[in-house]
Amino acid sequence: MTTTGDDVERLLEEAQAVTGPVAWPRVEALVAALVALYGEGLERTLACARDCAREGGSLDERLARDELVSSLMLLHDLHPLPLERRIDAALQRVREELPGSAALVVVGFEAGVVKLVVAPGTAKAARPPPTTIVAREIERDAPEVLGIRIEEEAPADAIVPVERLTRGARP
Repeated sequence: MTTTGDDVERLLEEAQAVTGPVAWPRVEALVAALVALYGEGLERTLACARDCAREGGSLDERLARDELVSSLMLLHDLHPLPLERRIDAALQRVREELPGSAALVVVGFEAGVVKLVVAPGTAKAARPPPTTIVAREIERDAPEVLGIRIEEEAPADAIVPVERLTRGARP
């Protein structure tokens, strides 16, 4: 039975055999950089855990605030905060940045695209915020989202609880 370490060693040997003397140093440098990146992520994760042990607070929140740790965890579908919570935080930032624009709510998530509508009860004169600003903020917290679609109105029964958006998120 082989282990992941055995697999890595075998793959490196195979890569060295087929790359030659010009490319191999670049492969080695790439592997070293990736190992260093993950090492820094582990170091920061431990720092977050130690800070929480000393000071209290939510480990998930601390991990999510660390850009490197949260991005590494996201690569492995381990982000500490569920997708719906990250989208909600992005929409809150949009409200703070553009207080005169209409608030948006999530009504669906399909094929990587978040569907948003103007929140019920919003004044008719309020316009939705620019799509580029909304997309920028959502991408910051939820880069796995492939796109957004903003519609001015939705049928009364179209509002979907944001909790239903979870795609494999942990509790």
